[in-house]
Amino acid sequence: MTEHAELLTGMLDDLLERDAEIAAIVRAAGESEIGAAELREAAIRRFGEALTACAPEERTFAELRAEADADRRAIEHFGGLRILVLPRQRRRWARHQELVARRDGAEKAWHEALRERGLKPLLRDEVNARLPRYRSVLDVLRVEGLAEIRNPLHVVESTAPGQVERQMSLMPGGSIGVSGSRGVGKTTLLEHFCDPAFAPRDEEHDTTVRVLLPAPVRYEAREFVLHLFARVCYAVLGPAERLGLRDELDGTRSERRSVRLMAMLLVAGIAGLALGAYLVIASVAGVKVDPGLSAGVLLLLGSVFAVVMGSELLRSRAPGNPRTPGDPLAAQARALLVGLAYQQSVAEGWNRAVKLPAGIELGASSTTTMTERPMNYPEIVARFREFLGQVAAGRRVHIGIDELDKFDSTDDARAFLNDIKGILAVRGCFFLIAVSQDAMSAFERRGLPLRDAFDSTFDTVIDVRPLLFADSRRLLRRRVIGLPEQFMALVHVMCGGLPRDLIRVARDLVGLSRAEGDHRLDAIADQLTALEVRRKLAAARLVAQRDGPPAAAEALAPDETPGDFRAAAHTLLAAASDGVAAEAAAYLYFCATVREYFARLAQAGRVDGAAMAKAARDADRLAECRHSFASGQRYAWSLISRFREASYLEPWSPG
Repeated sequence: MTEHAELLTGMLDDLLERDAEIAAIVRAAGESEIGAAELREAAIRRFGEALTACAPEERTFAELRAEADADRRAIEHFGGLRILVLPRQRRRWARHQELVARRDGAEKAWHEALRERGLKPLLRDEVNARLPRYRSVLDVLRVEGLAEIRNPLHVVESTAPGQVERQMSLMPGGSIGVSGSRGVGKTTLLEHFCDPAFAPRDEEHDTTVRVLLPAPVRYEAREFVLHLFARVCYAVLGPAERLGLRDELDGTRSERRSVRLMAMLLVAGIAGLALGAYLVIASVAGVKVDPGLSAGVLLLLGSVFAVVMGSELLRSRAPGNPRTPGDPLAAQARALLVGLAYQQSVAEGWNRAVKLPAGIELGASSTTTMTERPMNYPEIVARFREFLGQVAAGRRVHIGIDELDKFDSTDDARAFLNDIKGILAVRGCFFLIAVSQDAMSAFERRGLPLRDAFDSTFDTVIDVRPLLFADSRRLLRRRVIGLPEQFMALVHVMCGGLPRDLIRVARDLVGLSRAEGDHRLDAIADQLTALEVRRKLAAARLVAQRDGPPAAAEALAPDETPGDFRAAAHTLLAAASDGVAAEAAAYLYFCATVREYFARLAQAGRVDGAAMAKAARDADRLAECRHSFASGQRYAWSLISRFREASYLEPWSPG
């Protein structure tokens, strides 16, 4: 952090003085007792968090800078004349200019991220810590943070990363399933362990090989494993080796042409020197030759140029030109990548000729064909396992396969796992695979006579749970300035603790308060639940109209938000006791409970820390009710009824 302290301090001072969001709060210091100096000192103590939030951008910039420096050093081996004359070197110079532009763009993106995603969320958090926490009236000061895209600083610690770490410490290698409902944070967990951009910033000597890629919905096992094989090989390489690999893949054919051109220039130059010397000496000695002295001089000059160019090319191919990495494993990875990229036939023909003034013509013609037999699938798996074992002998390997839970059917997911199972059991290599809750259920039923691909593929399965209210509160405090905790609890309940929906619901809440003009907690709870019910009933209506039964479609036909949720729920249950109508009825039951609970909380008057601690526990229980709809409406109904009984609210009868 020390090397970036000056940069961060300058950005911080600029934010406090000129940024519209932060400066507006500072200017209101007389009312809110928040001063710029106090905020500045608090933010300086948290510079490390800001750097962690922008670690992906910093790492991208550092890699591009290292690659550009390595490219510049390699170019220094070539003189300006060769860059002007040789097509390959001209392309390399153009590519270097592009690399420099990308490096400069990455530096700018990193600086922008430090301001917007590093420092500003911390300043919002510090401002919120100095504002009143418990209010039943919404008076949000700034909401710019709700427009932010995903930010690593907003990722809160949960139990799942610790569970994965413990399992890895107890296993020699293997496959770990990551289960949970959609939106709960499975991708975030995989990024934490498998995406190199999200590697821990403070672990300077971390050599873990990290690869993360999505599972293809439509796939061929051979192509997927080849793609994964190439990604692992590429991850083993450093910036300099990647640069050399790119040169090799981009310039193999032009390199062969350069070598041939070098040989031709040297031969032509030496022959021209001999012929030119003969012509000059003969002319000076008075021997009549045709052509004469002037032609001999021109031939000598041209031959000298040819010899110089040939020598320069020869020197550029000398062992001093840095092309081969020193690490044997990196050399093997690069060789494998070249082989994977060139499993095809390459034919090349060339014909070059040099005509000398004396009527002498030197020429060469050649056709080269390189064919590498494509490996079959068992050979690819065997070679990949061998290479993974060599890598894992000295480094940890984390490979993440995401989005397996998005396959159209569980059978497709099983078929995919069966096809790639051969690469999953390698000592020292850990595979983290995002799977559906069906896979979690199948794994937990192991030992029963119901064995399937999920059971036999995974060594363990980690269940990623929704956020608790404390986690949601921590996220919202870094996004919004001035959101009281009662309203944070409402947002947490309506999103069910799913990080993906948390910011969406917060936007809806702020938008409704501004549109309706009523900022009271109970009024906003009514408006937010009405909005959610309207959306859910519209979605249920489409399903009922398509799949039936007709009675459910008729019950869902009215295109307005019901005024009496209880009466509407019983109407839906009378139409169909199961299916989409029953799901809509259960959701009405949930939203009615939310309304009643937050109306009571709004009438409680002054709320202190102890009362809010109880409200936080209630919010977690209500969020669990919301999340339980993924397990079925009957289970959700029973949880809602138990919450109402514990909160002294009358339960509804489902009949």
